[in-house]
Amino acid sequence: MNMELNRSELVQSSKGRKALDVLRGALRPILSHLDNPNVQEIMINRPEEIWVEESGVMQRVEASLQPLAVEMAIRALASNNDKKLTPIMDARLPDMRVAAVMYPIAIHGHAMSLRKHAAQQISLHEYVANGAFSPLQVAEAQQCYRVGAQRPSEALVQQGGDFLRQFLTWAVEHRHNVLIAGGTSSGKTTLTNALLQAIPANQRVITIEDTAELKVDAPNRVSFEANRDLGVDVRALVRVCLRFRPDRIVVGEIRGGEAYDLVDSLNTGHSGGISTIHADTAESALNRMESLMRMSPEAVNFPQAAMARQIAQTFRFVVQAANLGGQRGPVRVVEIMGFEQDRYQFREIFSRFPAGHPQ
Repeated sequence: MNMELNRSELVQSSKGRKALDVLRGALRPILSHLDNPNVQEIMINRPEEIWVEESGVMQRVEASLQPLAVEMAIRALASNNDKKLTPIMDARLPDMRVAAVMYPIAIHGHAMSLRKHAAQQISLHEYVANGAFSPLQVAEAQQCYRVGAQRPSEALVQQGGDFLRQFLTWAVEHRHNVLIAGGTSSGKTTLTNALLQAIPANQRVITIEDTAELKVDAPNRVSFEANRDLGVDVRALVRVCLRFRPDRIVVGEIRGGEAYDLVDSLNTGHSGGISTIHADTAESALNRMESLMRMSPEAVNFPQAAMARQIAQTFRFVVQAANLGGQRGPVRVVEIMGFEQDRYQFREIFSRFPAGHPQ
């Protein structure tokens, strides 16, 4: 039995090494980065645009690949993992984990993310020596987390105008999850595009849409589009995008079971998301989130109160959009304060409507 197990391990190891050789041959122009021990991740946003994370810093490299070469690399992954070639691949190779999304799902061309395993283990003593256990100085904290910028005064934000712009910019920069709610032709997509401009340029943005409409100016970006003919839905893209080292996850519109995966992602280390949902008010938006989460098999038996609390913990602000006399845009902004006594608790930050007016 041990002999059979060892033989199986040898065959699998041999296949992995062969696949790795094919991968290295296809990605020859970036071999120096693959072999650089200081490079943790290589991100092929499209064959002509490649980024690396080296010593914790992301930067674009002066290299490009042929689309056919990237496809060959993806085929090698499929062969090594005994899988048919599909638009989305997630595979393990010796010393690395690789995710790939093929065109046209990756709308700008085949995309890959190669996450290298650490070449050596780090001891607790080395964490101390590297300063990783030392408290940050004020200036360092401000640089890392942008904590220096004060939250705009709510009294001023209530006046709207440029004060509202400052507030929304602050919310996006500080990685608060924002949910944009509105009906048809309320300006949700246009408002999302405006908020995307507030994302710092050094952050990596992954957009996921059923139909590509978003316009992202971020230098480091990847855009995925669902394709029913190829059997790829938004939920599958939300799941795979976590393998693409996102700083920001943007879902064009939440419509189904992907709500469960998105909430889980935003609430477990990937804050700063922006999403839209078809609903006329903040209250109905969060109630609809619950209904959509229930479409996921994992959430079928999730207690309603626990689900509501998770939603309230995930999204910080709801921006309600509407079409008022042909003018589309935000009409109300609320902060989610929690879920208590079977109700979502809100604090109104801004409203275009007069006090006492039904919203």
